[in-house]
Amino acid sequence: EYMGDPLAKMNMWQEQQDRDRLLKQLEVLSMKDAVRMCNNITKQCFLECIQRFRSKTLDPSEERCVIRCTDKFFEFQRRAGERYSEKSYADQVKFVEEQKKTLEQPKQ
Repeated sequence: EYMGDPLAKMNMWQEQQDRDRLLKQLEVLSMKDAVRMCNNITKQCFLECIQRFRSKTLDPSEERCVIRCTDKFFEFQRRAGERYSEKSYADQVKFVEEQKKTLEQPKQ
């Protein structure tokens, strides 16, 4: 029975290993980014909102401030992500158009 090319099988196995390793690295980077963002928002909102240390709990004004602060932070993140996506898409379209023009030019 024909088992296929062993070298091709080994290459496919190596490519899968490379993909798995890359996905693992992306997961780690994603987790680090989430932790960094959480730390940033905690620090920013704490410095902005917490003024007094009279009790273990937030007073109502501090609580409202923290809610506003986190809402603002996440709204900013959402808008920044949208703008980045729009810019990235526009850059891709521009790149494709430039490539088409280059390919359409007569060769000299």
